[in-house]
Amino acid sequence: MSDVVYLAPRSLDDALAALRDLGSAATILAGGQDVVPLLNRGQLAPSHLLDICSLSALAAITDGRTLRSERVITIGALATHATIVRHPLIRRWVPLLSEAAGQIGGGVQVQNRGTIGGAVSAANPAYDLPACLVALDAVCVMTGAQGTRRVPAASYFIGPGRTARRPEELLMAFEVAPQATHSGSAYVKLRFTDGGYNIAGAACVLTVAADGICAKAALALSGVAEVPLRLRSVEAVLTGARITDDTLAGLAAAAFSSVDAPISDVMADGDYRRAMAGAMARQAVERASARALSGGEP
Repeated sequence: MSDVVYLAPRSLDDALAALRDLGSAATILAGGQDVVPLLNRGQLAPSHLLDICSLSALAAITDGRTLRSERVITIGALATHATIVRHPLIRRWVPLLSEAAGQIGGGVQVQNRGTIGGAVSAANPAYDLPACLVALDAVCVMTGAQGTRRVPAASYFIGPGRTARRPEELLMAFEVAPQATHSGSAYVKLRFTDGGYNIAGAACVLTVAADGICAKAALALSGVAEVPLRLRSVEAVLTGARITDDTLAGLAAAAFSSVDAPISDVMADGDYRRAMAGAMARQAVERASARALSGGEP
């Protein structure tokens, strides 16, 4: 640790300049809930530590429009889990993120210090928010020397600890479309003890037509694979169907079959994770459907 150079840029331009010069030699520090333990255990040994906590603009949550006049909720990468749980824009228009952030373990310190950008950048399969962003078709916004890039969340995660962010880029924000009318969402997970990791989780967003038929479905799994797993085949089964006990039983089986390379580790083996993926998917779809029919509120 004594050889690490600590940098605390006071402006976005300064932060981007440092990343341009240092590239992969710099480790970005935001909330520090992942980086600091890794430093303490000697599992991370950067030559430079780039503390971006003072870049308060990156903590903003705003309601705006894209260049194509589409409405979008923009969530700054430094928004904390506690802020996402409480923020009225998130609770009203992206309740899936609010519900998932409220389930992040680790106590008050993690809730108050941990950031959405840090959780996403860690690319830990056992984390909750990445699968939610994938289910929401969110866009990850990055800025670097070559300008700004927007990458769909589904393409952002490459593997454990690996993302599409380039070394000279800074993850700025996430863009999410607000939840549609007659839609409901849910995030459920099976925890590993009472900590921050999950063995299997499911993020679901459903739009249900007036006749009770599912008009649109999005379903993604956390914890079971090396990256968040979007269940397109299961979504196709749900779309156009009424959510009944038979539908739920079928989707649970389909979700189980979709996990073809489950993780095995000290928390759970792959077979157990596959089974729990089906169970979590069923619960998430059932809960999201009920919320869609009752007005969308968690």
